[in-house]
Amino acid sequence: KAFAIQLHKLYPWKNARTEGLAENFLMFLRDDLKLTTTGKEFLLQLVEFERHAFYIRRVENDPITAKQSLSREQITKLQVGALLELSCFVPSCARFDRFELDMIDVWSYFEKHQELPTSPKKAACFLAGSRDSENRSGWLRLTEPVFTFLRQHTVLQPFPVGSLAEAFVSTCANKSETEAYSEFLKFFVSLLEFGVIVC
Repeated sequence: KAFAIQLHKLYPWKNARTEGLAENFLMFLRDDLKLTTTGKEFLLQLVEFERHAFYIRRVENDPITAKQSLSREQITKLQVGALLELSCFVPSCARFDRFELDMIDVWSYFEKHQELPTSPKKAACFLAGSRDSENRSGWLRLTEPVFTFLRQHTVLQPFPVGSLAEAFVSTCANKSETEAYSEFLKFFVSLLEFGVIVC
């Protein structure tokens, strides 16, 4: 109770949004407790991750959601040219962030052991979170070029699958065109099934 009072004095909660409360908590950890300089900055990452997760669970659906998106079967039946000419968009429930920890592994550890790892492994991790066709939230690892490409796109603004493919294959320099396309197709289906994009 005393902690909540102190937090509210420093950063008044001015609306009913729980996300706003999480933002205040992040500022308190970073600016007042100085966790970025105490070796415990991973706590900031955990709070930021949970803030994203809460948003994904609570934000309202768009008029078109992952439930109306093309299925794996429909996608895999398309010719290469037809697939690359499709339009897709980033839904409102999608979130993108770069972490210094593999937050998927950290969260899996927490769910299994009900405690946080004492020394989480540091590694740059580019993540996308969203809701699937069953309204379940989840996270997907991205390459940096794909992360940059998707994050810069305005929510609900259509873009061609071909431009996404270009970002993906930029990291496939040592693979043949056939191998690169095969990997992109699997990845593209994952994006659809996680609800990171809608097509």
